[in-house]
Amino acid sequence: MNNATKAIMEINSHMLSSCEIDSLFEMILCKSLDVIPSGTMESILFMKDDKLVYKATKGYFPDKIKETGYKLRDLYQYKVHNMNIQKLCNPIVINNLEKDLFNEKDKHNLWKKLFIRYPYQLLTCGICIDGRVMGFIDIYNTDEKESFNEDDKKLLEYLSYDIALAFKNAQLLENILYMSRYDSLTKIYNRNYFQKLLGEIVNKAKLSKESFVMCIIDLNNLKAINDTYGHSMGDRILKKFADIFKKEICKDDIFARIGGDEFAVVFLNKDKNSAIDIISRASQALKDYPFNLDGDKKEISFAYGLSQFKNDSEDINQLMKLADKRMYEKKKRMKDRRKI
Repeated sequence: MNNATKAIMEINSHMLSSCEIDSLFEMILCKSLDVIPSGTMESILFMKDDKLVYKATKGYFPDKIKETGYKLRDLYQYKVHNMNIQKLCNPIVINNLEKDLFNEKDKHNLWKKLFIRYPYQLLTCGICIDGRVMGFIDIYNTDEKESFNEDDKKLLEYLSYDIALAFKNAQLLENILYMSRYDSLTKIYNRNYFQKLLGEIVNKAKLSKESFVMCIIDLNNLKAINDTYGHSMGDRILKKFADIFKKEICKDDIFARIGGDEFAVVFLNKDKNSAIDIISRASQALKDYPFNLDGDKKEISFAYGLSQFKNDSEDINQLMKLADKRMYEKKKRMKDRRKI
C-alpha cells in the first residue's frame, strides 16, 4: 500500500467518525501532502458570511491569516472558468502566481506576505456542495524542480470531493445530535438530554460545595386553549413561554421541556430566593405579553415548585418528585383563588 492510498483510507475512516468539521479540515490537510508529495504548503478556504476564509493551513503565518478573506468573484479560478460552477470543481495549475492570481498588484503583495516561503506554483480545486462553490483546496509547490502533473490534479479532485462529503456528513451528524438533545417546537433541551445533564450536575455538586435549585413548571389552562382554539395556538403559547423564560435565566442554567406543557429548570449556584426572583421576572414578562385568542386577550400563567440540592435531598429522583409535588400544590392554590 503506497502513502497516497494509505492517507486516503485514513481520511475516509476519520470522516465516518467525526462531526467536528474544523478537525476534519485539519486532518485532510495533514494527509494531503502524503497524497500529493510535490506540494509543500497548502490551505483550505471555506465560505463564511459570503467570504472565503482560511479554515486550515500549512506554511502560512498563523497570525496573518485570521483577518484575511476573499470574495469568490475576485479569485482567478472564478474568472478563468467564466463563472461556471461545474468547471470550478475541476482542478487547475497556476504557474505564474504574480501575474495570474490577482488582477491588482496590491492584492498580490498582501497575499504573498501570508507565506513563510513564497511559492512558485499552485494546484487548486473548488469544493462544490449541492451545486454551490463552498471553498477551495490549494496546494503550493516551492521547488521549481518539481511540478504538478495530471495525476496530482486527479488526486486533488478526489480530496476536494472528500472535503465536500466530510462537510455534508458533519452537517448530518450535527443535525442528528441536535435532534437528540433539543425539543423541536421550543428549541430548548428535551427530557432525555435534560436528565443526562441533571445526572452530571448532581455528581459534580456532590464532589463540591456547589448547590442548585430544581424547578418544575406547568402552564395553566393549556389543554382548554388547545381544545377551544386549536393546537397551533397552544404551540404558539409554548414557544412564546420558552422564549420569554429563556431570556430571564442565566446562560449556564439548564432549561428543558419535559412534557406537553411541563418544563424544568436547574438554577445553578443559586438559592431558592434567587430562583424565585428570576421566576417572578419571567412571570411579569409573560403578563406584559397577552395573547390574542380570536379577539379574547389572555395572559400566560404557570405554576411552579422548587427543591434545593442538599437542603431538600441529594437524590435526583427525590428532588424531581419534591419540586413536582410543590408545583401541583401551588397550582391547586391558584385554582382555589380563582374560584373565590
